[in-house]
Amino acid sequence: QLKQDLESVLAKVEQTKQYRASKRPQPAQVAEKLARTCGKSDMVQTIVAECKKANVPPELFLAMLQQESGGDCLAMGDDGTSVGIFQVSRTGLPASVEVCSPNDASAVANPKCLQNPLTNLREGIRMITSKFKSVNDRLPAPPPKSWAETNPATRDLWRKAITAYNGGQAYVFQAYNDIEAFNKTHKTNYDPHNWEVRRLFMFRMGLAENGSNYFSNNYRWKRSKENAISNLTYTELAVGRER
Repeated sequence: QLKQDLESVLAKVEQTKQYRASKRPQPAQVAEKLARTCGKSDMVQTIVAECKKANVPPELFLAMLQQESGGDCLAMGDDGTSVGIFQVSRTGLPASVEVCSPNDASAVANPKCLQNPLTNLREGIRMITSKFKSVNDRLPAPPPKSWAETNPATRDLWRKAITAYNGGQAYVFQAYNDIEAFNKTHKTNYDPHNWEVRRLFMFRMGLAENGSNYFSNNYRWKRSKENAISNLTYTELAVGRER
């Protein structure tokens, strides 16, 4: 019954307007906007070089960039709490970085400002590697020459990291805990490390709407079904679906 309910929830997710209307990243458009708003015609090459230093797959990070800002150095999101090309959060910044006034024309050129593309890029890379380590208990290994050569297991490690980057790592851990608790209660053997299982258990609210009573209401991290859909859409558009 659980399998049927999970499949029903996922089918609803993939039929939503948001999921169907989402588009794959367009590299040419990103490069054009980076050049126009950041004043750097070689920014894509810079992103690739910085990613390689940190073992972050460049194609993956560029796909995230498209969804975060589309390449707009002056982008401000979440009521001004997320800034720049990778929509880096204002919180947790090193002392050497600050969010300069959006009306300051020199902010993009100032390396102390989070609007500066290189500063924002490096902070974004710091964030994604931190999330990767947090949800996978390891740092990323050197990627292959292209994302297409990345094996499925490694893609799933990045799926968890990207989900944490976009929506918060607490929900990634919550799904893990839900699977473990479900296995214990119902004597099942679902693998909490398997992304296909983990992503379905992120839709607690969807399962509840089906009238299913699989989980207690005593869980720490609550979010709406719509928020979970948005988070999954972000991740799957960045990584791609090969299954």
